[in-house]
Amino acid sequence: MTFAETVGVIALLISAASFWDSHQERVRSEAREAAPKAKPKLTLTSKAVDDGARLDLAASADGIVVQTQTVIFPKALDASAVDTTGDAHIDASWFESGLLKTVPDHDGTFTGRMPVGIITKFEVNGESVTDTALYDLGYTLHPRTLRSDRVELQGLSLVSRGLGDKLEAKLEARWKAGNPG
Repeated sequence: MTFAETVGVIALLISAASFWDSHQERVRSEAREAAPKAKPKLTLTSKAVDDGARLDLAASADGIVVQTQTVIFPKALDASAVDTTGDAHIDASWFESGLLKTVPDHDGTFTGRMPVGIITKFEVNGESVTDTALYDLGYTLHPRTLRSDRVELQGLSLVSRGLGDKLEAKLEARWKAGNPG
């Protein structure tokens, strides 16, 4: 084999390796594009304001903008679902009278929790997403002279997410499990 033939074979091998490498890169790129994107997950955080009369809610992750929310309460509280737009919060006055009818007799301060369903529409990376989640809402009842107890909201804790059409059924089941009476 002459020197020119050897150089030609080496050039052919280098070209084949380069072609193989670009083919593999294209296959990897197509696989990345075809892979399903993970849906963004929302976890709400809360901050008590106005001596616990209200919880201001916010997304725990950066880049998530809450648009609207529907807060659903257990049927036993006889409280209607409440829609918020742009001002994500839970107000004790929405369910206070119903809650006070359901708590057991107590002397002094009483601490408890109740389930709430929250349907949140939010924006992340230019995409609109709807989240259906069940949260536990912590509260404390403070006795008052000649008046009913004052409800102080403490905070929220995520129970489960992605419930879709099962949200209300899960909400009622959790209420009954924690409040058998």
